Amino acid sequence: MKRSIKRWNLKKIFVIAGVAAMVAGFAGCGGTKKDADKTTEINVGYFNNVTHAQALYMKAQGTLDKAFDGNGSNFQQICEYFQGNADITVDVLIVNKEKAYVRQRAHHLGVENYYFNREDFYHTNKLVDLLLSREVDLIVLAGFLWLLPENLLAAFPNKIINIHPALLPNYGGKGMYGHNVHEAVIAAHERESGITIHYVNEHYDSGDIIFQAKCTLSNRDTVESLEEKIHLLEKEYYPKTIERLLQ
Repeated sequence: MKRSIKRWNLKKIFVIAGVAAMVAGFAGCGGTKKDADKTTEINVGYFNNVTHAQALYMKAQGTLDKAFDGNGSNFQQICEYFQGNADITVDVLIVNKEKAYVRQRAHHLGVENYYFNREDFYHTNKLVDLLLSREVDLIVLAGFLWLLPENLLAAFPNKIINIHPALLPNYGGKGMYGHNVHEAVIAAHERESGITIHYVNEHYDSGDIIFQAKCTLSNRDTVESLEEKIHLLEKEYYPKTIERLLQ
């Protein structure tokens, strides 16, 4: 996506995209570093709906990182939704893994992108300074699993949003992200699930709810089929909600 010529009414979106295979000192989405300090930092491999043998094969073929490590499908869907929009543009992408595949997506779409390591992200003002200099209007989390630093929340109050793969306040909070959420929903024999788009504050998954969408479940649903339903909801409603917030 080519960066548009600056106009007074141009709305800029800033996307922070995450790495699906990393869990770093956190437990939910949309918390702060203060919360992170209460947890033990861990790094684990997480391969959604893939057996160990499949993972080994994909690694040998060179496709594992592309499929599961900073894939960026939500990011691409957001960019494609706003292509050709004269008033809204995806201005910049931030990642927390230098070789995340989403950076290739950004390159092909013409979106500037930057890598921030943990030290710069949590212990400097580099990210805040970058965003203030670019005059972004909305910060969108897309699969980002690190907790947000307090300086970022303070600089952009009510301008940071996240999408959670369940109907909050159910199945939110510590440890509830991605596959963990879907497993819990199926284990509880729920008859519906969905997505929640919410503002990010200093607590896990507890910012004001902006929008929710539901999907029905049956006894035949599995973790994998639920995950597919959630992905369809994300694809349909996340870009539309972003657009509504910027109007």
